[in-house]
Order: sequence, then structure tokens, then C-alpha cells
Amino acid sequence: MGLEIKLLQKEDVSDYIRLQQQAYPTFYQGSEDEIQRIKPILEERLDAEDLEFYGAYDEGTLVACLLYLKFQMNFHGHMIPVHGIGSVAVSLLHKKKGIAKALVLYSLDHAKELKCPMFSLYPFRPNFYENFGFGFGTKLYEYHIKPEHFTNHGQLNHLSGHVSPEEINDFYEKSVPMVHGRKLKSTLDKKSLKGSKIIAYKENNEIKGYFTYRQQKIEGQTFMSQKMVVEEMVYDHPRVLGAFSSFFHVQKDQVNFIELYTFEDNFYQFLNNYDYGLEPKIMPYVSHKTAEVGVGLMWQALDIRVLLDLIKDRCHHKINFIIQNPQGQLSQYTLNPNLKSQVKLEMNLASFSSWLMGCVSLCDLYTYGKLKTDQEDLLDQLDHDFHFKKPMCLAKF
Repeated sequence: MGLEIKLLQKEDVSDYIRLQQQAYPTFYQGSEDEIQRIKPILEERLDAEDLEFYGAYDEGTLVACLLYLKFQMNFHGHMIPVHGIGSVAVSLLHKKKGIAKALVLYSLDHAKELKCPMFSLYPFRPNFYENFGFGFGTKLYEYHIKPEHFTNHGQLNHLSGHVSPEEINDFYEKSVPMVHGRKLKSTLDKKSLKGSKIIAYKENNEIKGYFTYRQQKIEGQTFMSQKMVVEEMVYDHPRVLGAFSSFFHVQKDQVNFIELYTFEDNFYQFLNNYDYGLEPKIMPYVSHKTAEVGVGLMWQALDIRVLLDLIKDRCHHKINFIIQNPQGQLSQYTLNPNLKSQVKLEMNLASFSSWLMGCVSLCDLYTYGKLKTDQEDLLDQLDHDFHFKKPMCLAKF
């Protein structure tokens, strides 16, 4: 098979959509009418500067495709380019021929050519991407909260549904330098925002926070049973979160529960009752279930030297990082080479990428057998010195 990977041609847009329909039948209807509806939207996106659509062609026939995205992201206080891929799809007649692997490797090489130091993606099969050197990301919590379990703090007069997506994006961009792992909104995110229902908090006509939401019927129950799904929530002060809490509280006469997603480990502390509203459950030792938990984005460090230089001032030890790539080859990188106190840390690229993004500590990697070191007693101190915050990425792709 003579596989050629290149930018998608406009004449192949319909075939691109068909591949997506086959690969993700739960997201698509699979009809020709759907193709005609999506086609002009996709053709417009082909011209977006931060999006690239690639196809894998076998003797001129499109057999696989992916979406390549370019972001700007806060990496521990530094804005850096971070690229990623989404919507990897392979024709049903060309499965198990290594085409998906070829597309992923092509994308990683492309990012390196563009001097992008970090890469991210949402995995459908985490173990598949771990084999490429991608490390696991941050836990996401899915709460199902009864409205009465939010406290009414008042301040509802600061809330408004009359805001434009442009105003929301301006506020969001101001928040990015404050939060590690947060990316500026891509073309896809901005399009999604325009179709969202939004509640914003304003003081002196200035936005201080917002959330996007939708209301929908609860499956298997009467038409009067509904939930409010909070898809994205951003705020810059506790009083803003308090106003949102008040809004959720007063929905109790109409909404059975609030479905809310957050990266915050301790969000249950904010509630006045943390029972899981959808399906209460008592776990061992009388522990009450509070949320469902999942892991989404995976990360890969592409330019280790550049990324280490951005965090070198956090640590006052000389560290020899020995990183094993997916092919089993070892590379060495020295942090603070002029210092005398030396520590050796050896791990694979996936574990290193997870640690560097703040998704796991050195101590935990050592406990789980994913880190070798010559000075175990220093790991606590190193974790304290680096003081990584976990990434909170809201990008959808």
C-alpha cells in the first residue's frame, strides 16, 4: 500500500465526512443529507489558520483523515504553542493496516518541524496513545447535584444572559495567563461558544465570570424531568461562584439536578450536601459517592530542552533526566548543570510528560514503579520545589 498523507482537498470533503460518520456513529446520523449540511461548514474551516485537515490517500483514494489544531497555552506561566489532533478516522475497509499509527507519527513530526514543544489529544484508546509516548492527564469530575444542595448567596442581580460570545471570549483570554494548561480558544471553540446558552456575572458592566449550559430531558423519566448541564464555567473570584450557586439553587422548582464538570478536586467542599444526585451510592466505610471521575487529555513533551528551560528556576538541584522514548532509546537532559547537588531521575516519555504538565508527582511515579532515582529521599523536596499546578484545559477538539 503506497500511503500518501497530505492536506485534505476540497473535492474530498464529502468523503472526509463519510469517514467521520463511520468512525463515530454515535455523533453522526450517517445520512447523505447530513453530509450536505456539514459540507459548507467544513469547507469554510479549511481556511482557518489554526486548523489543518489531513487525509491519508491510497492510490489517490481517501482512506483515513484527521484534524490538526494549533493552540497557544499557558505552560506554568509561560505562553507556548501546543498542537493537537482530533477526529482520527480510518475507512472500515482499511482497518488494522497501520494507517492510524502513520497519521499520528506524521502529526508529531509535523509539530516538531513547526518547533512546537508540547502536544495534546483526547484519546479514544488511551493505551494506543501511551505507546506513542503520551502521558495521562488531569482527572475530570462529573457532578450530579440537586439544586437545593447549592447555597443561595444572593447576588443574582449581577447575572445576565445578555452577553455576546465576543465579550465572553475577551474575558476568557484574560483568564488564560492565570491558569496553567488553559488554551486560547480555537476556531472550533469560538464557533461552539456562538451556539451556547450563556449566563455571565457582571460588575460595573465588566464580565467577571460565566458559564455555558443546556437544559435537556432526563432519559427514561417523564417529560417534566429535566437537568441543567453546565458545560464550561470560568470565574475570577469566590463571589462570582457564589452568585452561580444562587442561580443553581433557585432552579429547584424546575430542574431535577445540575450536571456539572470540573477539574477541582475539592469542589464537593463548596456544596451543602455532596450526595451524587443521579444515583446515590454508599461505598466502603460509609463513604458517600460524590462524582464520577474520568481522565481526558493526554500530553507529550516534544522539545524537552525548551520545556525544562521554562521551569529551571523552580528547582535548586542539578537534575539528570534520563528519558526513554517509545522506541526504547535513552536521552539525557541536565537541569541546572552548574549546580553541585545532583539527582538522577529516569522514566519513560509518557511519565515524564504527565509529570511536566503537573498531572502526577515524582513521589507517585516512584511509588508506582515508573521512576528510578539514586536519591529517593529527595523526591518530596523536588515536588515541593517545582510546585506544579495541574492543567485545567477547557479546549474541545
